[in-house]
This record gives sequence, structure tokens and C-alpha cells, in this order.
Amino acid sequence: MRRSRSRSPSLALALLLISALALTLLSGCQANRDQRDVVQPYEPRALKASLKALATQAHTLQALKGEARLHAQEELTNTLKRLLLTRDELISLFEPQRSSLPSVHQRPSPRTLALLKRYQETLTPAFLSEAPDVLATAIQGGLSEVVIRRVGPGRGEDNTPGDLKLLEAMPQRPPLYHARLLKPQEATLSSARGLRLNGFVFIGGRWATLLKLGVELESWGGQE
Repeated sequence: MRRSRSRSPSLALALLLISALALTLLSGCQANRDQRDVVQPYEPRALKASLKALATQAHTLQALKGEARLHAQEELTNTLKRLLLTRDELISLFEPQRSSLPSVHQRPSPRTLALLKRYQETLTPAFLSEAPDVLATAIQGGLSEVVIRRVGPGRGEDNTPGDLKLLEAMPQRPPLYHARLLKPQEATLSSARGLRLNGFVFIGGRWATLLKLGVELESWGGQE
């Protein structure tokens, strides 16, 4: 008896559709995995990568001499400057409501102006002067791992009084982070101290640091 072949084309078509669907699903899963692997600029992972590169850059500088060192020093300084807040960015963090006011009423408060002056005239020069050697020494001492932690209410030992004062002073409470350079074996230890870098916020499409303004607010008690 001959077998009927009337269903063969339908069966083949069904198998083809199933195969195509399976390939589509697999491609979609791979695309989702690839998308998750892409680090977005606003993610703390992006800050971590930037700080690791910065620390390595500072460490490499120590071995250079002459013109090569001068060129590398200039590049490092420019990298550090990109972590600093502009005047308008800093003011907007402490007085975001000013953007909706007529320009004639947009003079910052005395406290904000004092913080701006401290940031630009004291903290910034110290940061640009000290950071290269501090970072290089940290890497030389084995602090090659960067850990990013968010600070704020309920964050326990991750906070300093200055962190909380900074958040209290910023009406919109942007996510605030600190970074620690640690030895790789200490990266998962909450008690590890290492080198702490303060006050990172994502603003204007990039990561920037408030430096030690929290310490200033702490000493002022948050009063204008």
C-alpha cells in the first residue's frame, strides 16, 4: 500500500515556521542580553569604569619623564576637569527653582554663592593638584578595584554626615554616590575603607563630583 503524501507540504511548512520562530526567539534573547551588556552613561557602572581608567592613567603618569610626562599630565588634568561641576550646574543642584524664575530674580542665595566660592576657589584647585598623586599612590598600594555605593537615608555606614547634609541641601534629591578604591579581595566587604571619593551625581549627561562640599555644609549645620 502506498503512503499518502498529501500532508507532506503542510508538514514541511509547519516545520519551517517553527524553525523560523525558534530562530527569532533566540535572536531576541541574544539581543536582550547584548542590550543589558551595554553600559549607559547614567549608570553607576559607567562611573566605575571612568574612575578605574582615571586611576590607571594617574599611575601610568608616574613612570613617565620629560615631554611625555608633561603631555600625560595635561591629559590627566583635562580628564579631572571633566569631573567638575560648572557654575550653573552647581547652582541648579541647590536652587533648581531658579530656572523657572524671571532672570531679574535669579540671584543665588548667600549660602549657594558661598558654596560656589568654596568649590571653585578652594576645593577645585586642591582636587586638581592632589588627585594625581593620591590616585597613583592608591593603585601602587593595590587599591585597583572601584566600588560605587549610593548614599542617603537608610544607607547605613555608606553615609557620612556630609552626604546627608548635601542631600538635604538639594531640593530634588538627585541620586548621590561615593566611590571607593579598594583591594580586589575587599570589594565585597562593607567594612573596607580604602580611598573614598565623595559626592558623585549624574548631571548634564555626565558624572561630576561635588568634592567635599558636604563637609562644608556639615560645619555650617545647613544654615544660610
